[in-house]
Order: sequence, then structure tokens, then C-alpha cells
Amino acid sequence: MAAASFFGHALLGLGPGIAFFAVIIAPKSFVVLLSLFSAFLWLVVMLLTSAILRGFVPIASAQPAYAGTLIAAVSIEELARYGVWHLHKRTVAVLHRMSQSSGHTFTPVDELYLAVGWGYGQAAVHVLIMFASLLPLTAGHGTLYTTACPQVRCLSLSTSCV
Repeated sequence: MAAASFFGHALLGLGPGIAFFAVIIAPKSFVVLLSLFSAFLWLVVMLLTSAILRGFVPIASAQPAYAGTLIAAVSIEELARYGVWHLHKRTVAVLHRMSQSSGHTFTPVDELYLAVGWGYGQAAVHVLIMFASLLPLTAGHGTLYTTACPQVRCLSLSTSCV
């Protein structure tokens, strides 16, 4: 049952992204490379953010401390997003100039594919970090209970609890 749960959750969570990649991104090799570069870039941003915040661990269990780390992490990611947008605009401008000098056309649809490639790379890294890291928990031995509420555990067992 654990294997069925694991693969069921994996297909539900990762299936649409894989299908989107196969249908939209995979036919265009440049967009595949751009998606891989974007995924690598966002992985580096997340690792950099976690490395910076690692210096402040353990975080005091108070609301201002959690709010400060959340604001710092979001600020770092938003700065990276601005940098990626600026890089995207420069890439499109360079590709426009290259297409004009070579006699080929660079259409708005091509620009859209590039934007989709950047976004897909970011989405893939977020899915892997936020969803796939929790996926192995579905293959465990069942629900985890704390000692603070032993009544729930007793109800789940087939034996009586006194």
C-alpha cells in the first residue's frame, strides 16, 4: 500500500509538469537548455538563501524571528527574480539583433517560449524542493503520533487502551 501511495502522489504531483515539459518545452532544444539553466539558477538561489539563513539557526520561537527570516528569504528570492527578468530582457534583445543580422525572424511566440522556459525551470526547482522532498513520507509506516495525545493512538490500534 505504501508503494501505491508513493507512486500515486508522485504521479499526481509531478505528472502535469512532466506532461507540460514533453508537449511544450521538449520540442524546442533552446528552451530545454534555458529551462535547465533556469532550474540551476533557482537551485543556487535557494541554496544561497538557506546558507545565509543557516547562520541564524536556531531561530527563536517567536513571531518576529520567524517574520524576519521569512522577509529575508522572500527579499532574496525577489531580488533574484528581478535579476532573471533583467537577464531575460537582455537575452531577448540580443536574440532580436542576431535574428535581424542573420535574416531570420524572431517572433513574439519565440519570446513567449523563452519566458515559459525561464518559468518552467523555476517551477521545477520549487516542485522538487517543496513537494518531492515530502514525497518519501508517504512510503512510511503510517501516521505519526505524538505522546501529547495518546488517545488518538489508542483509537487507531485494534487493541483496547486503558
